[in-house]
Amino acid sequence: MAEQIEFSCVSCETTFDPSPTGGFCPNCDTPHPDYEAPNGDGADGTEADGDESDPETDDEAADDDAVEVEYAEDEEDEAETGAEDVADEDNEGDEDEAETVDDEADETEADVDEAEDDEADAEDAADTDDEADAEDAEDEADETEADVDEADDEPATIECQSCDSTVDAAAAFCPNCGTELEDEDESEADESVELTACPDCGNAVDDESFCPSCGTDLDAIREGGAGDEDDVPEEVTLEVDGEQYTFGDGDVFGRRDEEWLADLVAASGGREEARYLSSEHLEFSVADDGVYVTDVSTNGTALNGTAMDGSEAKLEDGDTLELADRAEIDVHL
Repeated sequence: MAEQIEFSCVSCETTFDPSPTGGFCPNCDTPHPDYEAPNGDGADGTEADGDESDPETDDEAADDDAVEVEYAEDEEDEAETGAEDVADEDNEGDEDEAETVDDEADETEADVDEAEDDEADAEDAADTDDEADAEDAEDEADETEADVDEADDEPATIECQSCDSTVDAAAAFCPNCGTELEDEDESEADESVELTACPDCGNAVDDESFCPSCGTDLDAIREGGAGDEDDVPEEVTLEVDGEQYTFGDGDVFGRRDEEWLADLVAASGGREEARYLSSEHLEFSVADDGVYVTDVSTNGTALNGTAMDGSEAKLEDGDTLELADRAEIDVHL
């Protein structure tokens, strides 16, 4: 009995007996390089060129069919795998496209929201502008009403302060006497005088009705007003022992060698009494509201019976000045 030989396929490593298959692997039909066919009985020692191969046995045909079936199965598996891969790629592509569509939808919604926000902002701005315009219109209407009310408050006619004639409020001069007309506010301001000192004794006052020093009616002076500027005196006349002497701004009066000296000595009661009078006893000054006198003497001066003690006082017509308790002088403005 011949020894059995087994080969291992060089392709698929299948172990097989080469004799039945002529050295071909029954699994993959790969010929084994170490297989040598035995010489049969009656066979020629050499093979002629062009001889056909030995016919395949039934086992070889079956092996070939099996190999073809395996190849077909492998191809089907590869086809199925490729189809699955393609399907997976298509599904992935569909998913990517779906995600892209979702992203585009989100962007579209964001654009719509942004457009709605812009529209809302524009409406708010328009409302704000409308409110501002309405407020401006209301302010203008209020100003117009105020102007109308002010125009209604203004008198159509006024009274001339000089001749008491009724004239047009817009006129600058009285058509009757030619006097320059004053505004009502200016006239009222002129009628009120603010006093800081008693006009009779020079004592400091505030809002008292009567001077606490000499009793002068201060309210009567305030209500009397400052009068017309033309009536404000710019000089004062002193009556000394029946004679009158006029003094202006900066002039002084006293026991000095002037035209009034003899009358002053007589008014003092003689030369011995006149010695108590100072050579510069009184000093006069003129202001916008009248004439003032200042006591600059050594032995003092009294205005309407009140000692001045070196102070300044405004003079009024009819006042009386007493020098050193001796010479009495009347004031005329």
